[in-house]
Amino acid sequence: MKWIFILISAMVLAACSDSKPSISKEVTVDNKQTQVSESSEEIDVIEPVTEVSELTPLTLDDFNNRYELDTEYSEPFINGKFELKDGSIVYADWYFYLEGETFDYATGTFIDGQLVQAQLELKDGVSNDDMLSELGLSKEIDYELNKKTNIIDVVIDERFDDANISRLPNEWD
Repeated sequence: MKWIFILISAMVLAACSDSKPSISKEVTVDNKQTQVSESSEEIDVIEPVTEVSELTPLTLDDFNNRYELDTEYSEPFINGKFELKDGSIVYADWYFYLEGETFDYATGTFIDGQLVQAQLELKDGVSNDDMLSELGLSKEIDYELNKKTNIIDVVIDERFDDANISRLPNEWD
């Protein structure tokens, strides 16, 4: 019975004390590690100063929902036949698009709905970074700008680099 009295007395003393215990621990919220300080009065959440957002390349569905197809030039080549310089054949979907925010005209090549190559005629005054951002691509992606024509080639899959293609889908009988 004495130990119950001692326990209750200790709890009363702790409650009356001016110093409040502070607990600090790390928690993960939405895959972010955050420092949380808890006291009996408040909870402080310290957010990270900078947040990095990961870019995601536009998919075929994204392109088709965002941009108008140019069917006057050509119908899309669904499962189009690309012949590479080494003689191998690769099948991909090849689409033609009208104006976007950063380009006047574009083609997009997709395999399984994923962008593997794009060719865009940039609008005047548009930076390469703006164009990459519109497509959801990082600055590390391989691209080449023809300064005379203002056409930029974005290559995600090296097989679809212009220098590696000997025959496009529209060049077959």
